[in-house]
Amino acid sequence: MRKRFYLLSITMIVLWAAKAGAQQKTDLEKLPYHTGAESILKVAGAYATERSDWFFLPGMKTENMGIFRFGPVEFSNGGAKGPKDIPVNRVTFVFDDGAHGRLVGLELHIEKEVEAKKLRSYIWSNYGQPLSFERPAPKDRDRDKVNGYAPFMFKRQGSNQTMIVVDNFPGHGERKGYTIDVFIMDNDVKAPGNGNNETALDALKKNLKRF
Repeated sequence: MRKRFYLLSITMIVLWAAKAGAQQKTDLEKLPYHTGAESILKVAGAYATERSDWFFLPGMKTENMGIFRFGPVEFSNGGAKGPKDIPVNRVTFVFDDGAHGRLVGLELHIEKEVEAKKLRSYIWSNYGQPLSFERPAPKDRDRDKVNGYAPFMFKRQGSNQTMIVVDNFPGHGERKGYTIDVFIMDNDVKAPGNGNNETALDALKKNLKRF
């Protein structure tokens, strides 16, 4: 009886510790948009990039992913085969100014297949059916085969933001597994460029169609 009580107590402590650890991680699903997000960037050890990889706006990037989660999905450092493998899990916080004073979006890439699949499952179960998005037509030997990428678009309820999720499937002959990209952006932020009336989201969708 005492042994059973002891094992039960240990189990409860482990579960509590796991839950507490998850709560301490910064939730990328609920970032303080339209602020400088200084506390997050400092803890993450983020470094400045003149242009983010996809939106081409000023960004702060980090590969220190062990401090982040998206909803209940926790992330870890490194790539598919471990902490030292590349490419790696990473996130870029996107701003509409070079001083990084106003957070307007993010670019999240998850390289680890288990984490990527958990993230996809969470998004589909919580955001419902995606909005229409013109997918690129498969070419040549890729036609009628599941590989390449497929983008999906979701409206973020209660905000003026859109989320685009991209499934990345391995090409034929590639050994890498499934990865995922998640893009979040204010609907009215303009793409960079003098006199450019195109939004950053429209520019991203156009770029995705080119691949």
